[in-house]
Amino acid sequence: MCKEYKRVGQAALEYLIVVGMALLLLAPIIGVGQTAIDGLKKDSNMLIARQTMNKLTEASELVFAQGPPASVTITTQIPANIEEFIFMNKIIIMKLNQYERESDIISMVNFNVTGSIPNNSGTYKINIRAINDGVNITKTN
Repeated sequence: MCKEYKRVGQAALEYLIVVGMALLLLAPIIGVGQTAIDGLKKDSNMLIARQTMNKLTEASELVFAQGPPASVTITTQIPANIEEFIFMNKIIIMKLNQYERESDIISMVNFNVTGSIPNNSGTYKINIRAINDGVNITKTN
């Protein structure tokens, strides 16, 4: 009976060694995979930010061309890395944190742009309304 316990104990120890070595071999692969996933997430956020800026610009140009009281509501996604939106005269600036440094996505139009958009990530309905000398961009409730 004592020999049976030794065999079972030896088998358990061998199994533990094999599993431990397998985990040691998998650890670097898991680390590389996690790094790749983080990079894809950041690239995805940049793509979403550019799409959001394109939507805002196109809708603003459409509404401005129609003049007051024209307005349109678009649904757009704000990615997680957005720090702020700035509407300055004829420029829309989207500041974002990309790869541990600040980046800007800038769109220039031929009319004044005012407004405010939240910088919290999520999907929002944004109203773009023509005013006398440009457009006003705001989040709807």
